[in-house]
Amino acid sequence: MPLAEAKGLLETVSRSQSSSGGWGRPQEAPRVVPTEGSLRSTPATHPLLIRHQPADDIQALRELAVRCQRFSPVVGIEEPDSLLLDLTGCAHLFGGERKLSRQVQRCFEQRGFFIKTAIADSIGAAWAVAHFGRHQTEIVPAGQHESVLRPLPVKALRLTETVIETLAALDIRRIEQLLALPRASLPSRFGPEVIRRLDQASGEVSELITPIRPPEPVVAGREFEHPTGDHRALEVALQQLVEQIVGNLVQRQQGIQRLTVELKGALSECFAINFLRPCQSLSHIMELVLTQLERVVLTEKVAGLRVQAVATALLESRQTQLFAADDDPVAQRELEQLVDRMSNRLGKQRVVQSQLCPDPQPEFANRWEPLLDENERGNGGSVSPPVLPCSARPLCLQREPQAVEVTSRVPAGPPTYFHWKQTCYTVARYWGPERIETGWHRGRHVRRDYYQVETECGLRFWLFWRIGRADWFLHGEFD
Repeated sequence: MPLAEAKGLLETVSRSQSSSGGWGRPQEAPRVVPTEGSLRSTPATHPLLIRHQPADDIQALRELAVRCQRFSPVVGIEEPDSLLLDLTGCAHLFGGERKLSRQVQRCFEQRGFFIKTAIADSIGAAWAVAHFGRHQTEIVPAGQHESVLRPLPVKALRLTETVIETLAALDIRRIEQLLALPRASLPSRFGPEVIRRLDQASGEVSELITPIRPPEPVVAGREFEHPTGDHRALEVALQQLVEQIVGNLVQRQQGIQRLTVELKGALSECFAINFLRPCQSLSHIMELVLTQLERVVLTEKVAGLRVQAVATALLESRQTQLFAADDDPVAQRELEQLVDRMSNRLGKQRVVQSQLCPDPQPEFANRWEPLLDENERGNGGSVSPPVLPCSARPLCLQREPQAVEVTSRVPAGPPTYFHWKQTCYTVARYWGPERIETGWHRGRHVRRDYYQVETECGLRFWLFWRIGRADWFLHGEFD
């Protein structure tokens, strides 16, 4: 929901809870944590607002579908918030449909979810009753789905917003009103979707559940007849196992993003290799595997090896260019391989890149992120920062704004002279002011007027003064 609406609801809940001795205090503002995928730890007394990431929701729904295979062999999803289970021949294994529903509810409640379940003859009827039924658990008796569907709103038929708006304009808000109309006139008045959804809900038209299958692990292993501590023998065996995995992935047109190697013995050793881009290059993979193997100190002989491609992805395809292009693919691959080597040698937290953030305050307009995390983040749901002219921001910012002495012709006006590092600079030209302010969620309110200034000696700086105070700061230098 919009942030302002969420804040209003939280303040209402906070007041009611505080009056009954619950969490929260009315004067405390909720904190906003604009994370991308992971939740930061927050005290239980503070509401936590997270930016909505639809792609993460779908991925979490797919993971829940895999977990629900303990209740049914066929589990699919209905975006954005539903799981579909085919219970044909399964209910008696759990003591009946009602006991099965209770087990499903307990399973989700233990994980912190609130769910509604419905069992019906058709997917459409089960979806409608689960979303718009009055009870948390609904079981529609066989052959009685039409009587259950009649009082429900037309939204329960999974119609598009356009059709729902058309029906609302004609004051058709419940399914029973729709069923009262001549069936032959429905396609011409509202399109074929209404008939299709009605037939799906009634079971006249069957729907298929596309099952979510867990990805098959790409694993290769080998047991030695006699345990060995010879590094050369281990290298040969590892190369054979990696060749098997790469050959398997070639058929899938996939590459390795994360590879784990386990040395089995009395004291098992395990290490992982990460890749910036999906990789099928056997020589590059073995180079990184051997680099990690050199660090392993074998205190016991190795009885076996196990290599697994934990994370894989489709390979990137590039169209052949008729003319020479600026982005050389060979140079790009070499750069990616260099990043792989450095990240696996030094640790991925030490090979980072600057990531722009859509934040008005310059100190928080970028963050440092590991390059190897780029393939995990992707682009889905991310907010692109505004594109600014090259001259609008200096490339070199001070770690902290530096206090400077400034002389202006008028109070709070553009600078005429300023002193920095025991040098007095005379301002020849200036641009601005550009006002930058932060919102309520930042805590301490920031209000600044920034000026780009060019000195008589040709240097350019970025200065600001804090509105309401008489102090000036130097924040950056232009090249």
